[in-house]
Amino acid sequence: MGGFVPSMEEYLGNGAVSIALHTIVLPASYLLNPSLADYKIRAGEYQTVTKLAMLIPRLLNDIQSYQKEEQEGKLNYVLLYMKENPGTDIQDSTAYVREIIYKNWGEFLQHVLMDGLAEELPKSCKFLHLSCVKVFQMFFHSSNRYDSNTDMLQDIQKAIYIPLNIRSN
Repeated sequence: MGGFVPSMEEYLGNGAVSIALHTIVLPASYLLNPSLADYKIRAGEYQTVTKLAMLIPRLLNDIQSYQKEEQEGKLNYVLLYMKENPGTDIQDSTAYVREIIYKNWGEFLQHVLMDGLAEELPKSCKFLHLSCVKVFQMFFHSSNRYDSNTDMLQDIQKAIYIPLNIRSN
């Protein structure tokens, strides 16, 4: 409202936190078996996985919501990239953001799925992070379905109510 325009780096620092994935994952991690409390966690290992888990949904959301946010006079990462790189169009900007997502998704999967990275974290905690990112990916991958009252009804029905149709040969 004051006209301040953050740098892309400043935006990501605040924007990733605003996804609030960490407020879901940390308390739930203490309820897992084995519990996060059973491990001697070093901040860097947990923090790396969590930061990546917050960054990916933030950028997915920004790709889907830039039009709405632009109409409301707000900025997001897609719009900030265009502002900091005059002459780029929306396709260039979204392609740039998708490349960041792809790079960070690969790093995130390395931490979650490969032994040796974030080894101090129990697998159950790493998979909890992965599950949360996948839920956000469902919300934001092809459209901003989080803001819709009806877009996800079919997915929810498939997941909960509609039995799988298994053909026997």
